[in-house]
Amino acid sequence: MKKISLLLILLSSFCSYAQDSIEIKGDIELATFVFNENLPFWFHTNTGTFLNDQTNLAARINATADYAISQSHTLQLGIGGFYRDGRVTQEFQRNNLYLRYQNNLIKATIGSKEVEDKFQGLGVVRDNFSLSGNARALPGLQIELTKPIHLIKSKLLVDGSIAHYNLNDDRFVTGTRIHNKRLDLIWQFKSKSKLTLGVEHFAQWGGVSPTTGEQPTSFSDFVDVFFARRGGEEATNNDQLNSLGNSLGYYKFQYDWSSVSGNYSLYHHHPFEDGSGTRLRNFPDGIWGFYYSLDEKKEYSSMLKGFLLEYVSTVSQSGRFGRSGRDNYFNNRIYRDGWTFEGNTIGLPFISVPSNTRIEAFHFGILTRVKKIETRAKLSFVTSKGTFFNEIDPATQQLYTFLENTYSFNGRSKLKLTLGVDFNINFENNLGAGLSYLFKL
Repeated sequence: MKKISLLLILLSSFCSYAQDSIEIKGDIELATFVFNENLPFWFHTNTGTFLNDQTNLAARINATADYAISQSHTLQLGIGGFYRDGRVTQEFQRNNLYLRYQNNLIKATIGSKEVEDKFQGLGVVRDNFSLSGNARALPGLQIELTKPIHLIKSKLLVDGSIAHYNLNDDRFVTGTRIHNKRLDLIWQFKSKSKLTLGVEHFAQWGGVSPTTGEQPTSFSDFVDVFFARRGGEEATNNDQLNSLGNSLGYYKFQYDWSSVSGNYSLYHHHPFEDGSGTRLRNFPDGIWGFYYSLDEKKEYSSMLKGFLLEYVSTVSQSGRFGRSGRDNYFNNRIYRDGWTFEGNTIGLPFISVPSNTRIEAFHFGILTRVKKIETRAKLSFVTSKGTFFNEIDPATQQLYTFLENTYSFNGRSKLKLTLGVDFNINFENNLGAGLSYLFKL
């Protein structure tokens, strides 16, 4: 309660200080759920831990205050928190807590900011293969370009970011750091068509291990982490053979085009964790997708607001044999908690660290709106095969279904009814229903 009270006090302070140059927005959501064994998969997955598989009651509040320093310089403060019961060690937790500075060139964000959803809540991930929004917002500093910039007045643009995060949860290697960078090259070969080739790299490094002691953290070690080079003599044997720390990331291949009817995307997120992945030895692993969204700014109107199809595979992992095989995504010998934060997978949510990293899935999502009723539906068929080291035999299969109907009373309040069933071939089925009320402050 103290944490929620602090958030409300901060929000009240900004409201009392608000003038013409400050714009304050906020919303509150109250929700209740019923289920038999567990809450269905898509109820709680990618919610930033707002919900878990045993949640009956939940509430959250989020607010932002935007201050215009000048026409080209702005500050934004974001605060938020939530309560939920169920399978959690802390029922009250912060969500957003950040300060962002933005000008025409860069955006710099310090604190914890929730992952933004690029697929209208329809995709397997909110953002990409390595960052799905399934875990709570990571604390750190991110600097990114405000928008892509042209290279020498050509049709080629560049976009990118660099970030540093600290994993301050209870984990095997305490004080683990995360280095992150992204680089996208965009070819705008037509006014309504573009091709993007990008790479995003994450690396867990530093911290103190109870078995191998303090991990390298000097500036030269950071340079090794930045370029994914092998560690020096002070590094562990594993880091001397591979890159220093726990590197992972993905390549992005994306084609976008727009028309009168809306925006279309074809994309592939290809994961890598070592040299075999960067050489595409683990093909065709990753997310393969098609996504359509209606452009609300154009006059074209339709009840269909969004549509998505995805095929997801992590079965290859560079093969079962050979020195470069058995990649075992999101796991690591030194950083034994793997690619998780507070026990929740940070990346692709179908992967369960450490026991189930080889999966295959077919996923479908659709968003429609008729007058005041918006409907979002998702369906996923997932086959789980365990790992090369500990296979699930026979493989388990699940069908996750999700249906959400939202009725808008006016511009400030909404009522949401959620239904879902998980069909588990090897286990008991999960049935659930939820009712939520949302209103703007």
